Amino acid sequence: GAGKPPSDIWTDVLQRVRDAGKLVQIYTTPAGTLNVLRKLGGKGFMFCLTDFLSPREADKFFKEVEKMGMEGMKKS
Repeated sequence: GAGKPPSDIWTDVLQRVRDAGKLVQIYTTPAGTLNVLRKLGGKGFMFCLTDFLSPREADKFFKEVEKMGMEGMKKS
């Protein structure tokens, strides 16, 4: 909610939940998504982006994702 820290800063908690065999659905910004991907990878996560991206921004975002070896992420 408003005034609360972004969910991507809780990587220790996110990792514990994922390591327990649970799927983690996370609502975060594109930058927050990249933060989690860099620290934990993408396996076991479903990212819901909270910001709208222009076509140019979306291309840049997915290029960053692909650089991390996450080609399987779906654009929807």
